[in-house]
Amino acid sequence: MTDRPAPDRRHWIDRPVRALALLGGVVLLGLMGLTVVDVTARYVFNAPIFGGQDVAELMLLAVAACSFAYCGRTGGHVAVEIFSTGRARALTRWMDPPVKLASAAILAVLAWRCGVAGLAAMSYDEASNLLEIPYWPFYWLLAGGFAVYALVLLIEATDLLRGDKRSAPRR
Repeated sequence: MTDRPAPDRRHWIDRPVRALALLGGVVLLGLMGLTVVDVTARYVFNAPIFGGQDVAELMLLAVAACSFAYCGRTGGHVAVEIFSTGRARALTRWMDPPVKLASAAILAVLAWRCGVAGLAAMSYDEASNLLEIPYWPFYWLLAGGFAVYALVLLIEATDLLRGDKRSAPRR
């Protein structure tokens, strides 16, 4: 019998979080390419890409939506640690689960409202100015990003309540 560590049961959330982050990275590379080509065309040839601004704005939204959960899962968000030394650390450990649960609830509401806004955008045919790219898929992408991040926070909060420290963000 070997002494192997218990398998981490949260691998199922880490995979979609990493996949979303990878998608966001690919979109970011595309956004960088679009920006380089658009700026070059604008200043060298005096011929900017028609609708480049529309596409860039929606690509930036997609990058943000795909990055929320990964950034939170890896501890990449800005955190202000007021109570982080000495005895105050116990207070921080005590406060982390309720803060994560409240944050998950807020993100769940944001996801729900983005989904509703996506349905409204679809029914009213809301679209970008020049290229008339429909907004509804981007509302739903944003809703999905918020929902995945809410799930990450919920998992981390429940693990902290159980005393399992493996789920904490990797800093």
